[in-house]
Amino acid sequence: MRTSRHAALTIALATRALSAQQPEASLSISGGMATDQRGVRSSAVAIAPSLVVRPATGVTFGAGASATRFAQSEWAAAGGASASLRAPLATHLALTVDGAGSYTSTSWSATYALADVTPAAEAALGPITFFGGAHAQAASVAERLSSSATPFGGPVREQRLRRSRSALAPLAGIVARFADDAGGLMTIGVRAERARFDSVVVMDRSVSLSSERGPVRVAFLAAQRSALDEHRMFGSASLSFALPGSTSLELGAGTYPSSRMTGSPAGSYASAGLSIRVGGGAAASAAPVGVSQPIVGATRLTIRAPDAARVEIAGDFNRWQPVPATRAENGVWYADLRIPPGEYRYAFRVNGAEWRVPSGATAVDDDFGGKSAWLTVPAPRPR
Repeated sequence: MRTSRHAALTIALATRALSAQQPEASLSISGGMATDQRGVRSSAVAIAPSLVVRPATGVTFGAGASATRFAQSEWAAAGGASASLRAPLATHLALTVDGAGSYTSTSWSATYALADVTPAAEAALGPITFFGGAHAQAASVAERLSSSATPFGGPVREQRLRRSRSALAPLAGIVARFADDAGGLMTIGVRAERARFDSVVVMDRSVSLSSERGPVRVAFLAAQRSALDEHRMFGSASLSFALPGSTSLELGAGTYPSSRMTGSPAGSYASAGLSIRVGGGAAASAAPVGVSQPIVGATRLTIRAPDAARVEIAGDFNRWQPVPATRAENGVWYADLRIPPGEYRYAFRVNGAEWRVPSGATAVDDDFGGKSAWLTVPAPRPR
């Protein structure tokens, strides 16, 4: 929603799940400049709690809400839910379904209801993943236009305008992830989506790039919209810099096109914020059975994958070069690694294709629909 696109000061408090059944909760407080659904740009402050539950591998449910206060005492309140399902078909193939719905009420007597679902198929070839599918959308907007009195002094009647719209758009794209010689990870994504609204064909194309190296992460998006009545370039840029402890500095700015579903005009936002994480140690998702404790100075990372024939682990700490993990008798795979003190992103690669985040690990978005786990290795205590 447009009310979630502004951010200047963000403080996020998250609790880390310790098993597959425990949720991850977060609370963000933000303020800055943004464009609302009417196209009015002003300062804004928002509070947004959210909850994520991962009951099983490849299954994620989320729920969230936000309350936004704009300038001139305007406000918007929103709530929504999402679901993500991923089902591996073979070593290099998988089916995915992502869905979301939201409802926003505003002080300018307008409400916005949105829903979308995206089924897709993925094919992974080494570091490159190809995907293709469809994006189904539906929206309903209600606005109060005016009030008028009926003849002979009757009660005042409120005039409301309601409109609904739906669309089905094929989409396709590529995501590639590469490790560099300096120990960083670069991710490149290309996506194209073609939708028809009434008699107008709208083509959106985008190229995204993110780079992670040490405490610094940068991300860029460049996109183009082509339609008979609209030709526009838009994009965004963000910078994240990890500070001591679990704090990071967040900077961002961007523009976005109009919403063909709700009729909201194009807008922009700018951000400068602070993010604070709670948790993020080694994943406690599962313990291998029949295995001795790791040697002194080693960090044990684990994931439960009883259906896997081969599991590898990669992260910032080894330049994202996968190294094999070992299977315990209870289906838990583990790797004991000597990792220097610091903060890292990592993930497990299952059967040479699917990247997974262990249940119980703090997961961070990579802005391309994927997740990495967050790991903090503390410095040894002086004796």
